[in-house]
Amino acid sequence: MKIMLVRHAIAVDREEFGGEDRERPLTEKGRRRARRAFRGLQRLYPKIDRILSSPAVRANHTARLLRREYPEADLEVTDLLLPGGLDFQALISLIEQRPSDVIALVGHEPDLTQLAALFLGAPELPLELSKAGVLVMDLAESGRTVETLLTPRILRRVYG
Repeated sequence: MKIMLVRHAIAVDREEFGGEDRERPLTEKGRRRARRAFRGLQRLYPKIDRILSSPAVRANHTARLLRREYPEADLEVTDLLLPGGLDFQALISLIEQRPSDVIALVGHEPDLTQLAALFLGAPELPLELSKAGVLVMDLAESGRTVETLLTPRILRRVYG
């Protein structure tokens, strides 16, 4: 099984947004860059079976942009991917309810990096995903590895 950890795209600044953090939307620039990045991702990884998303507006909108490139993927929203809501065992249970070849988890930092470390059995990972960045892990029975770390800039260049 492959797990793709996808950070939400560029959102309106926390200081500029007058509402609840959970309600912050993507900026137009964030939407535009994410669309191009996900088109590049689709060239590298032509199939995603399932997309799990945080219900925070910025992550949910990012997940819907991702789904445009993978219309066959099931899209599910879960509070387990809210910022600060990481419950690794509950998330594993949710994934195991319907195992798939490729699952994308759309969420927030630093939770996604912490999640990657837990999946890989590492105490921590010295990285931070860029907005609309993707970390792909291969969770094979023979071992768990990071397959690739893709910045949105790289993905946009793959798209062309």
